[in-house]
Amino acid sequence: MTRKNRAEKQRADTERIALGIYHNRLLLGKPGDECSDWAKAEKIVRSLFRTTLFASNRPFILGRKPAKQAFKVIAWDAPRWFLFSLPQLEWIKLLAVPLVIAAAGSIITGQIQREANQNAVLKAYFDKLEELTFERNLLAETPDEGAIVLARGRTVAVLRELDFARRTQLIAFLQASDLSQIIEDSAEPVISFKAQNLSGLNLRRVHLSGLDFQEADLERTNLKKAHLERTNLEEADLENANLKKAHLVEANLEKADLKKVNLEEADLESANLKRADLSHANLERAFLLNANFEGAVDLTQDQLALAELCRTTLPEGITLDPNRDCEELGIDPKTGEYISP
Repeated sequence: MTRKNRAEKQRADTERIALGIYHNRLLLGKPGDECSDWAKAEKIVRSLFRTTLFASNRPFILGRKPAKQAFKVIAWDAPRWFLFSLPQLEWIKLLAVPLVIAAAGSIITGQIQREANQNAVLKAYFDKLEELTFERNLLAETPDEGAIVLARGRTVAVLRELDFARRTQLIAFLQASDLSQIIEDSAEPVISFKAQNLSGLNLRRVHLSGLDFQEADLERTNLKKAHLERTNLEEADLENANLKKAHLVEANLEKADLKKVNLEEADLESANLKRADLSHANLERAFLLNANFEGAVDLTQDQLALAELCRTTLPEGITLDPNRDCEELGIDPKTGEYISP
C-alpha cells in the first residue's frame, strides 16, 4: 500500500469513527462538536488497540432497535466514552488495577494456606512426640527402642518439611526439653541425629550447641554463623558445607569429612579436628586457638597460612609456628590467656 493509499484509508477510517462518535454523543446527550469528534476519532485510528476495540463493537453502534440501543448504552457506549476520554497512561492503569488486586489476593491466600500447613505439620509432630512419651515410655530410664527410632526418624522428616522459622522453633524446643542434649558420661540422647541425613538443609544462625550429629550427612548444609559449641560431629560428612563464621568452640570434628568446607572466620577454639579430612577446606581467618589438627588429612601449609594460629596442634609436615599469631591476638602462648593491655 502506497503512502497516498494509506493516508486515504486513515482519513476514511477517521470519518467513519467520527460519525460513530457523533451518534454516540447525541444518544448520550454529551456536549461536543465536529472538531472534538474528529480529534477523538484521530486518536482511535492512531491506536491499534482502540481501533480494534471500536471495530469489534460497531454492530452495537449501528443497531436501531430499542433493546439493542439500551444494551449498547449500558454495555459499550458509556464505558467506551469513559475509557477514550482518559489519557492513554490512565486507562492502562485502570485496566491493570483489577489484575493487580486479583494477583495480590491469590498470593495472600496461598501464603495463608502455606502458614496453616506448616502449623499443622508442627502440631502433628508435637502430638506424636507426646504420644511416644506417655504411651511408649520415651523418657523412661530404659525407653522403648522402637519409640526412639520412630522419634528420631520423625524429627528428621519434619525438619525437612518445615520452613526455616519453624525449623528453628523445633530445634529450640528439643534443646529446652533436654531430649537432644549430650550429657557427659551418659548414653546417647533420646533425640539424636546420629547417622541421619540432613544434607542441604538451611540451618543458618541456628543454635545447635551440644547436639549429636555423629556420622550424620550434612553435605552442602548451610551452617553459616550457626552455634555448634560442644557439638558432636565425629565422622560427620560436611563436604561442601558452609560454616563461615560458625561457632565451633570445643566441637568434636574427629575424623569428620571436611572436604571443600568453608570455615572462613569460623571460631574453632579448642576444637578437636584429629584425623579430619580437610582437603581444599577454606580456613581463611579461622580462629584456631588450642585447636587440635593431629593426624589431619590433606591439610596444607598454604591453607593454615591464612588462619589465625595460637597454641594450635599442627599435623606432621607443617613447619608453621603454632603460636605465630598469639601476639597479634593478644594471647599469652604459654597460658592461653588474654594479655591485659
